[in-house]
Amino acid sequence: MQTRGATNNAVADFKKTDLVIVDDDKLFADSLAFFFGNKVVDQYHDPLVFLEKLPQYAKDIVICLDNDFRGQMSGIEVSYLLHEAGFTRLYMLSGKSFEDSEIPDHLTAILKGDMDSLRKLFD
Repeated sequence: MQTRGATNNAVADFKKTDLVIVDDDKLFADSLAFFFGNKVVDQYHDPLVFLEKLPQYAKDIVICLDNDFRGQMSGIEVSYLLHEAGFTRLYMLSGKSFEDSEIPDHLTAILKGDMDSLRKLFD
């Protein structure tokens, strides 16, 4: 019985968030958060700050990453760290179209203006 209670507490400790946006363009991140107005959205504008906060999120949370963090790490690099940590719903939002061979299997690329694909994140 005690083990079960510990498991329930561990699950309850995760932050109640539907979506995390990691994008250094604050205006875009704000617009995307507004688009998902019925969801609880956390935003980070620095991937390193986000990675420090990672333990507060459940492994099945939707995470949308920018591709280019202007000289820090790329969104693909961040996605590998997330994938290795067990996160499963990883999306790259970019203005660039990628070839299938450029994107790892654990990551789905979505063009920043593709509102239909963004809507489907929660279907």
